[in-house]
Amino acid sequence: MVCESVRPESAAYNVTCALRLDGALNVSALRAAFVDVVERHESLRTVFPLTDNGPRQVIMSTSQVVSDLAPILVQGGEDLRERCRRSLRLVSTSRNRSRCAPPCCGEMIRPTRMSW
Repeated sequence: MVCESVRPESAAYNVTCALRLDGALNVSALRAAFVDVVERHESLRTVFPLTDNGPRQVIMSTSQVVSDLAPILVQGGEDLRERCRRSLRLVSTSRNRSRCAPPCCGEMIRPTRMSW
């Protein structure tokens, strides 16, 4: 929180990554694992909105943090790369992310055809 106040443009505490998975994927098992991790670690659900008395810690419910992870369909390689870039850029450049948005998020991006 202090670091964000001093350097709000910094992405120092944002860890972004993209994973490419090949083969069959059990989406419901992936979502269940993600839910389990978020449920066990309050820090992944904690935000610090500013109030008149300064920042206040709020621990969000797991359902407020975890999306349904429904695949976002894209058309082939270039669309896939652009969507990944846009998603990663959004997370890594979000100013004051921990103040209002959950510090943990995820998306599943899938090409409509696999031969790209």
